[in-house]
Amino acid sequence: MDNEKALHSCYTYFSIHLNDGLKQNLNEVKSAIEQIIKDVFKETPKWKRNHLSIGFNASFQINVNDMLRITLKNLFGKEKEILKLKNKYNLSTFLEIVPTIAFSSEEPRQILSLEPDIIDFLYKTKTIVDLDYYII
Repeated sequence: MDNEKALHSCYTYFSIHLNDGLKQNLNEVKSAIEQIIKDVFKETPKWKRNHLSIGFNASFQINVNDMLRITLKNLFGKEKEILKLKNKYNLSTFLEIVPTIAFSSEEPRQILSLEPDIIDFLYKTKTIVDLDYYII
């Protein structure tokens, strides 16, 4: 690397996955999910194979909870609807956290502990946290 020092970065998003062995009509499932998400985000989400990602946030903040609150802000209060869809259609949900820490950087490193409001949402929606941690 030149004289420039690498900086930390991070992105977060919420992901809904259609599990293998789905027996329901795939279009019906996607339509049901899109209706909940459209009500929240006022746009039709884009599917990538059998999952959809929403709430993408790449605005790095030292406390990851601040990033996650932006990612989840439109989903807070929709926990029952998310859980209902998961149960009805056998879906999985993931909260994706992808920090990249620049080992040589003098920046403060990111705080990756989760606060109660985030944990409560994860618990109520039975969402899995997927942490992909990179060091450069």
